[in-house]
Amino acid sequence: MTKQEKYIPKKGDYISLGGVFSGIAQEIYISESGDRIAKIFLVKNAFQRGSAELHNLSSPLLGDLRPATKDELLREIAMRQTSLEKDLEKFNVQKYQQYERVPRVNEDASKSDRYFEDSEHSGSTLSTD
Repeated sequence: MTKQEKYIPKKGDYISLGGVFSGIAQEIYISESGDRIAKIFLVKNAFQRGSAELHNLSSPLLGDLRPATKDELLREIAMRQTSLEKDLEKFNVQKYQQYERVPRVNEDASKSDRYFEDSEHSGSTLSTD
């Protein structure tokens, strides 16, 4: 394949878009005008919405479309999984740092009261007697 020739994937091919995204060509369609449309499931889609994207393979906006290896897909999956785990850890820390610790029943001096910190019961007490 020369630089002038465009890579046209076949169903089931591993592909790379711009050297950034990798995925699998699920279907290849040809429109009435002769444009080739590919239904591509990119690795990033699995971490976003879980569905494939349609790409016009004739469009110059598509960028660098080339064959990819299974290893490239696996590397991107691992990278995105690590990124997702870090984001979740950061979210959980930030989420729980905004709440004050709620004392347990029988933990403080007023053993008969239980305190609620949610918006519905903010500042109210409930007797456990």
